[in-house]
Amino acid sequence: MHKAQEIQINIITIEHDIYIEYNQIAPVQKQANKDEDAIYLPLFILVVLCTPFVLAMLSNRVFNTKVSKTDACYWSLGISFIVFASGHFFLTDGMVLIVPPFIPAAKLLVYVTGVWEAFIGVALLIPRFRRVAALAAFASIVLFFSANIYAAFTHIPVGGYVHGPVWLLARTPVQAILAAWAYFFCYGEKLGP
Repeated sequence: MHKAQEIQINIITIEHDIYIEYNQIAPVQKQANKDEDAIYLPLFILVVLCTPFVLAMLSNRVFNTKVSKTDACYWSLGISFIVFASGHFFLTDGMVLIVPPFIPAAKLLVYVTGVWEAFIGVALLIPRFRRVAALAAFASIVLFFSANIYAAFTHIPVGGYVHGPVWLLARTPVQAILAAWAYFFCYGEKLGP
């Protein structure tokens, strides 16, 4: 073998090794970037929850509309639940990891709970059904939080859960705000007109 061929083979081997190593590290790095971005999830949830309410109140001031605070609360929670439901269909694989292993048919459960959340979201927008939907939203928020606790304590490699129980310091207040919003502002209609 000539010296030039030997050098070329060595370069190809090195490039191949670098390529293999990069392809093994790249997905881990992408997941790490997603985990770092997860810190924004609680903020995103609060923005989704509050934006329709704020827009409705601004509309009352600027355009002299007559949207009640209670209606705006229902709209905000309804839109939020529809956004949350979409995650069950667009981020299914990550959501499946959050389901404890002793629960059978995890993927089916993720889809079913997504449909359930979408149903609640739409019902919150319909005056005839919205008080019952607010109770269903409250119950769902409380019950589904157990999956968040499981994911955090087992360091599920999705979103902020990879950080372990410390993630609950960010997630728990958001869940409490959602539960209070559903129970007091929607079901209890405590904000008045």
